[in-house]
Amino acid sequence: MNKYVLILNIFLTFLILSCNPNSEKQTKTAAQDIFKNSEENLADKNYTLKNVNPSIKWTAYKFSNKTGVIGSFDNIVYEPSLQKGTIKKILEHSTFTIETASINSNLKLRDERISTYFFSTIAAKTIKGSFLEVNNNKKGKINIVIGKNSHVNDFTYEIFLDKIQIHTIVNLELWSALPGIIALNEVCKNEHTGIDGISKLWSDVTITAEIALESI
Repeated sequence: MNKYVLILNIFLTFLILSCNPNSEKQTKTAAQDIFKNSEENLADKNYTLKNVNPSIKWTAYKFSNKTGVIGSFDNIVYEPSLQKGTIKKILEHSTFTIETASINSNLKLRDERISTYFFSTIAAKTIKGSFLEVNNNKKGKINIVIGKNSHVNDFTYEIFLDKIQIHTIVNLELWSALPGIIALNEVCKNEHTGIDGISKLWSDVTITAEIALESI
């Protein structure tokens, strides 16, 4: 079901039910059913990769109130297990490598500090990952290697008409990266100090990756 058919179905459903006394509840239920069926169809469809290099965005957190700092990585190599197939077949057993020096937070000084005081402290020139398991309930497991330390992390994913979006939360303490967090927080002490006077850099980072797809 393409996006135009999906929109048309929802619009027609709204028109048919609009004069019904219980139309609001029925329209909502009908629309949810259409989305559910469409979502299931997307999971069963075959795709081809439009661009083998995904985008990876991260959100780190500072201050006691956990204010987000958003950034990305510019140099990523993604190696899919298959170029064509279902989401599960393409994603499962695929791998990626990120050059940590390509970090991009839209602020050059901050990028230099992250590279020098965080990644260099933990000797992590790359971040590598492999998708171990992709389940039909939109969950899976991924092995992530930061420097010399590896850990299996849970992830979730969403399927859209032209891409798959992957979400995971990385607790850097599980990769023995606390020395890097301490070193970075020390050099950025003023920037990480909130209105409460406390300098804080959190160990958890939210990761969102997107892989462009085309249905076949």
